[in-house]
Amino acid sequence: MKNKNFHFLITLLLTAVVCTSVASESALDNQILKIKPQADLNGDGKLSDAEKAAMKKMIIKRFPRSDSDRDGDLSEKELGVVVRIATVRAKKQGSHGQGKKTNQGKERRTPTHANVKYGKDERNVFDTWLAESDKPTPLAIYIHGGGFRAGSKEKLSNDILSQLLKAGISVASINYRYLSIDTPLPTSHHDVRRALQFMRSKAEESATRDFAFLSYGPENTAAQSERYRYIRYEDSSEELYDHKKDPHEWTNLIGNKKYQKLTKKMRAQVLAFQKK
Repeated sequence: MKNKNFHFLITLLLTAVVCTSVASESALDNQILKIKPQADLNGDGKLSDAEKAAMKKMIIKRFPRSDSDRDGDLSEKELGVVVRIATVRAKKQGSHGQGKKTNQGKERRTPTHANVKYGKDERNVFDTWLAESDKPTPLAIYIHGGGFRAGSKEKLSNDILSQLLKAGISVASINYRYLSIDTPLPTSHHDVRRALQFMRSKAEESATRDFAFLSYGPENTAAQSERYRYIRYEDSSEELYDHKKDPHEWTNLIGNKKYQKLTKKMRAQVLAFQKK
């Protein structure tokens, strides 16, 4: 009789452990779907083993340190850590967004073109807001910060966006791939350059000028075409680079007589941009 009671007790304990494990896994899956609904590839509201495996692979690729035991897979414990961190970040971003809405008193403007893809990766997207104009307009490009490990195109200030559009300047905000083992620097820089080239190819459709403008402050401005980049600093010093021959910008072409006409044209447009 004692043996039967003992076996029954063991069975109850094992059942409780299994149920607790299943419930815990189910709760984790629900939290994943809450913060990352894209993980549900077939849209059935559930996270299948295949979908979970694909998501784990993506997490390890982008965040190698998440695989703490380096076995090439994420255990439920490791995945739980990632989900907790992502949940905290999502809450912070949400509260930050609410604060911005309260401070600015209005919702963010809807992009003219949202999540335009310029590459294969999920982060190779950008938003554009086209200024109302019957003529071609300048284009200001926002490249978010975050140490190449965080941040997004949504960080663009609504106040700055409104001011630029009011001044007749179209705006683009870019996402790029984060820094990882598989995507070391200068991958992020190459993504931004690719986005710019894509915008250039669509310039006729979006009614922008010959050059895209990037501002690093009131008097620090760069103008970039598909091939060349001209930079004018606050102290009036200048730089010009040919990205076809010099993609890493080692040779400053300012002063080279061969590029005087191009320099004059790009300088004039930068100065006009700075006056707006």
